[in-house]
Amino acid sequence: MRRSDTYNPEWEEKLSSKRPMREFFGWLHVDSQPIIDMRTIRGLVFFDTAESVDRLKKQEFADQRERFSGFKSIYQEVVGHATEGTDHELPLNLEIYLLFVAVWKANKSARDQETNEDLVDFYMLIIEEEERQENSGGNNSSQQIESAGLSITDVADDDANFYWVNQQNQSEIEEEYLRAKVDDIWHHDLTKLSADDVVFHNYEGNLIGCSVVTEEATTYTVRGEKYYRVGVNIQWFEESIPVDDSLKGTLREDELRTDKYYPIDKNGGLTQTYLSNLSRAAAKHLINRFQLSDKEYETILAPEEPGSEVSGEDFDALREKLNPIAVDLELPNGLYFEDASKLQNEIEASLNSGKHIIFTGPPGTGKTKLAKEICRQCTTDLPQVDGHTFTTATSEWTAFDTIGGYVPSTDVEESADELTFQPRLFLNCFRREQAGIVNNWLVIDEINRSDIDKAFGQLFSVLSGDSVELPYERKNQVELVSVDGDASEDELRSISSNPDMFPVTPSWRLLATMNTYDKASLYEMSYAFMRRFNFIHVGIPDLETDDGATRASLLDPNEDDNYAAAWLAEEPSLEPTLETVYGELAVIWKVVNDYPRSIGPSIVRDILGYVDAYGVGAYPDRSEEALTAAIVGMVYPQLEGLRPDKQRNLVREFAGEWETDRGDVTLVVNEERLESKAADYFDIRFDDE
Repeated sequence: MRRSDTYNPEWEEKLSSKRPMREFFGWLHVDSQPIIDMRTIRGLVFFDTAESVDRLKKQEFADQRERFSGFKSIYQEVVGHATEGTDHELPLNLEIYLLFVAVWKANKSARDQETNEDLVDFYMLIIEEEERQENSGGNNSSQQIESAGLSITDVADDDANFYWVNQQNQSEIEEEYLRAKVDDIWHHDLTKLSADDVVFHNYEGNLIGCSVVTEEATTYTVRGEKYYRVGVNIQWFEESIPVDDSLKGTLREDELRTDKYYPIDKNGGLTQTYLSNLSRAAAKHLINRFQLSDKEYETILAPEEPGSEVSGEDFDALREKLNPIAVDLELPNGLYFEDASKLQNEIEASLNSGKHIIFTGPPGTGKTKLAKEICRQCTTDLPQVDGHTFTTATSEWTAFDTIGGYVPSTDVEESADELTFQPRLFLNCFRREQAGIVNNWLVIDEINRSDIDKAFGQLFSVLSGDSVELPYERKNQVELVSVDGDASEDELRSISSNPDMFPVTPSWRLLATMNTYDKASLYEMSYAFMRRFNFIHVGIPDLETDDGATRASLLDPNEDDNYAAAWLAEEPSLEPTLETVYGELAVIWKVVNDYPRSIGPSIVRDILGYVDAYGVGAYPDRSEEALTAAIVGMVYPQLEGLRPDKQRNLVREFAGEWETDRGDVTLVVNEERLESKAADYFDIRFDDE
């Protein structure tokens, strides 16, 4: 970013971040680029160079930069460069940014606390202009919260949920987001928040404003810790309200409380939680305290229509998910398949005919990456699919892990001895507490590492299109319900309105992987389970030509359509190393696969990465040491379980001269070290025959 003169939108995808990337780029190039953050966006809207906050913040960087440039031209005509020639001269872009910061800070509370008379006058000017815009019906009313170009009066309707957040991190307030650790603590679960939900912000003992959620939770990692982040649009109250005994005493009243996760306990104390639930009645009381306009007040808290308990959003979502899917797949970048067209056709035919898939093949053939990429593409391309869940099977799995079970209640208002049913892996693919009905595809890596019948038994019938009543209860009996396109509207409404019904729709799929040589050593699959899947083999190509030469051409970096081309497209810096050792890598691959323990190209790619990190690209004389270490560290673990004589013979085969379709290759390795390490690994001897 520092070296680039232009903004590259691909940075946002690589780092899963948009707003911070744009702001950071502006700070790095403040002489030539705008600093784009929420202060800038609100400032451009205030000065009427953009229609609305939400529309502007959703635009591409180039469009935002164009808006900034338009305002900058006006600023130069009217003001010039105010700090130029002074002791505190700033780049013009930074000068404009600080103007936006001042506009963003301007409110009656800031005015009353400010001691600098010039700033007091400035704040008054901004406040009066905002009031004028509000009275004239402009877009910039201080009483509006914008989401999708709409005010809070438009979005906080019957489907909006209300929440209370206790915040201490100032950056959350300034940058307008919520953040919590990804863990098992209920009040850290920000995935319950949906776009258009309303949040009341308690910052250091004062309610300072409320916001509309603008985006659902994303995750990121800092120093090894994983966090949720949710963007919000905060509207600051003109005067904050202390969260004192008076307010807490009112909110503790039974008619304002929720059944679970309320911010005020029954003794009138503020719970030490991050995110809590608010009832509509409690939100109504708070909005009344803040004296919002009658229109906002009534629209936000419009009562639910009598007898209408069905969420329109859930009903529509369920009906949409009944439509058959039409998958048009592209195989993922970074993977190469000689039979790519055949593999693609098999996957598309399986998914489009309603089948679930188990990918089989040797380790390292790309099965897991392929399954994840299918889900990613279908989530993007198909309106019926909301996302996917990835997990790895274990031998300890039971129905408790896959379906769910009774656990101690986490409700602070309930006894610790009280048990409540908690849905787990499978059920969460079909319905979530706050998100409602969803269609999250499930990817299970190494599925046969689990005891299939014990862990999956209750799902068998559902995979065949039958419904299952589970042996659990919440308010109702918990059910896995198979729903198809013939379901009546009454049936769909009944399912939508019952949070204990988990609908499995025709557009849901389960994708799994299984290493071929695990079949005999791990849990076996029953025919009853297997017939519910289409098995697609992801194999490896023939590693020798018809005349017995090793196919080094598969890894030749000078070819346009092979494994090397796929790897270099993702990481071009590997080319010098691959140029040096591609023949040796091809020989290692063939030697291992001549024995009954095949390895896929991903393991060869890992060896290449290791050898590259060893510095072989720059120092080819290191190849013997690097290849020897790579064989010991990455190939030997794949040989566990082979007969000792095969292990011994394989180790002895590595060194020597090999014929390849790219000429003869001499594989130079440290034979003594290979034998020594093999003796340690496999408890075999090389001093006799």
